[in-house]
Amino acid sequence: MDVDVDDSDSEHDSSGSSGSPDSDKHSTDSDSSSSSSSSSDTDGEKSSEHGEASDTFGQVRLFELGLGGISRMANAQRFRPLLSTLNDAVDETQQLVALQELAELLSMATEESLIGVDIGDFARVLINLGGGPSGDLAGLVAGNANVMLLACRCLSNLLEALPLSGSTLLRHGAVDMLCGRLLDIEYIDVAEQALSVLARISRDFAARVCEAGGLSACLMFLDFFASSTQHTALTCAVNCARAISSDQFAQAADAVPVLERTMFYSDPKTVELSCAALLHLVTAFRSSPERTERLVSADLLQRIVTSFRSGDSMHHDEASVALLRLLVVVATASRERAAQLLGMAIIPTVCDILSAQCVDPHVAFGAVDEARNTRQYRQRSAVRVPEPAWEALRLVLALLPRLPITSESLGHMEVFVCQGN
Repeated sequence: MDVDVDDSDSEHDSSGSSGSPDSDKHSTDSDSSSSSSSSSDTDGEKSSEHGEASDTFGQVRLFELGLGGISRMANAQRFRPLLSTLNDAVDETQQLVALQELAELLSMATEESLIGVDIGDFARVLINLGGGPSGDLAGLVAGNANVMLLACRCLSNLLEALPLSGSTLLRHGAVDMLCGRLLDIEYIDVAEQALSVLARISRDFAARVCEAGGLSACLMFLDFFASSTQHTALTCAVNCARAISSDQFAQAADAVPVLERTMFYSDPKTVELSCAALLHLVTAFRSSPERTERLVSADLLQRIVTSFRSGDSMHHDEASVALLRLLVVVATASRERAAQLLGMAIIPTVCDILSAQCVDPHVAFGAVDEARNTRQYRQRSAVRVPEPAWEALRLVLALLPRLPITSESLGHMEVFVCQGN
């Protein structure tokens, strides 16, 4: 049987099938265009958001810079009238009021609050005011004790608020002024305040302080000060002794008699600082046996050995360690002083130090072998050797005679080593 196929239906199907690629192409193009338009919209949104964020950051930065400029201007406006008053005052009352206000402001100041303030101008004025009648700045009322005291107090508060201002004070002659206040004491309060400022400067600029005579200045009238001020003076002396140079031996020799006296005081802090200062001075000149012998006399050695025998220095660990190190340096630098130490029977004293530091006083010498088996002894022996014991051993090594370094002695040593092998 023949089946008739409708031509219209076939044509319709063929036309539909032939038109499908074009329709798919159009739909793909429309999809890509829509996706590209959406991506462009997204990129535009991101770029706009980034632009807004950068604009916001820039505005915040400008705001912060504006605040910084405003704060600097505000700081300058707070301190500028005080500087003008100190420069132009002809009445002591006005000057004292300005100094009191400046001291209060500096006592509460920080590094941020001093931004924009010309520290150099204030340093110049305060140093000349603290110098008393020797101040060479025109228009200043100098010589009043309260003025000098407040000027030194302002310098002290300035160093506390801005530690980096020490270089500025040095450049304007603060060390010379402070040493002058200590070498020529008119008012004890002014001297104590000047000593405090000098000790603070000596932390970072000890060499400059020593060059200006700071070591002699801080020890010149030590006995006139209270105990706490003596500690400040000795701390300044320790800082200067660390930085003393070889051409300042005269200043070191002048300081030794004062340290010899204070190192046997009853105050532990004074003894500790005095021993440390003397140790640094002797160490600085240990390359010269003559200078070492001038700094440390035989009488001083005898007093040190006697203090160890009596147990006075044993009560202060830091002082005893410093004294033992001093003896080591002296015995190493000068063979004459080493022989004198041996004549003073230093070896039994060293044995006593080692026994006190390394042997348990509760264990009898006959029971040492038995005690070594105990757990407590093993735990104690694992602890490091006390520092006084190490220094005592170093002293023994320093006192031993030195072998001559000659070709003959080296030949004997070589033969000895060969026989041992």
